[in-house]
Amino acid sequence: MKFPITKENEKYTIFILTAITCFLLFIIYTIQVIRQNVLPHCKKDEVGVLFIFKVASEVQYKDFKFEVEENFKNNIETCTTKIVPICINASSLKDFNLSNSQSMTKLLNKTNCYFCVEFFIESDSLNNPSKYVTSINAGVLSPNVSKNAVEFLLNGLSYGTKPIRKIKFDSKDKIDTLKDATNYLTILSEYTISILLIMCNKSSEALSILTSLYFTIPKEHVLYKIISEAIHEAIWHILPSIYDKYYRTDDKTYLEQIEYYTKLAYSAIPNSYDYNLNMAQLVFLKNHDIALARKHINECKAINSNDYWRLLLWKAFKNYCKYIRW
Repeated sequence: MKFPITKENEKYTIFILTAITCFLLFIIYTIQVIRQNVLPHCKKDEVGVLFIFKVASEVQYKDFKFEVEENFKNNIETCTTKIVPICINASSLKDFNLSNSQSMTKLLNKTNCYFCVEFFIESDSLNNPSKYVTSINAGVLSPNVSKNAVEFLLNGLSYGTKPIRKIKFDSKDKIDTLKDATNYLTILSEYTISILLIMCNKSSEALSILTSLYFTIPKEHVLYKIISEAIHEAIWHILPSIYDKYYRTDDKTYLEQIEYYTKLAYSAIPNSYDYNLNMAQLVFLKNHDIALARKHINECKAINSNDYWRLLLWKAFKNYCKYIRW
């Protein structure tokens, strides 16, 4: 049975179609507004680095974002910890004061990032630029980091960003220049994240990142020294737990691990106080070599004669060694 098509039916059909169209347009518009206002963020199992771009146009933002993001991702593919770059145009951060530390802390919370890197890009033209000036500023502001740690890391970043703080380049050199700057920032980011991991009692993960950097960047690199120091620090956080496992199990493979890490620490910073302290313990446990253990203890005394509690501990250890016969 067919219903007759009347003008009233046609009007009703048009009205329904118009209402559905308007509703769909409203939904699309709402989704777009939400997407523009909801900030990108990292997952719980990821470590985020926030990149903020202050640029003259959306085209420049997309252009620079692509280059930085791709280069950053390519450089951290071998890293065991999942480090994710989060890029945001500064123009979309109207609710945040980028020069205020408390406001930036909120931003880091929302994006679930550890710290931020700011790119301020100036050009001689909006549509067809031939010259650029890029200022790069890196700052650790994560609310999960203690004030002392923030100060320490800010000093490291201040030292580390000097070579790339201000870069002038032509349009034809843009890709190569950004690639070099991003490579540098990647190393700096991995170093910073490794320090944060040490402070979160994740020294093994930190050491994995640091050793990868240590064996890939040249010794002449400005960051080589602070990476060596960080490796040294990470190892002394790891060793107590390995010693503990050895004492509980008497498994000699743990001594092999201790020896590997101690030699790595020596290659990073030769003949340090902590190196000699651990070597004294290692040669005593592994080979029962009391003479060599004493030699390392004397090295400790020569390096730091004011470290009373450790010296008292090792004095007792030396006295104990006198009466042991193997």
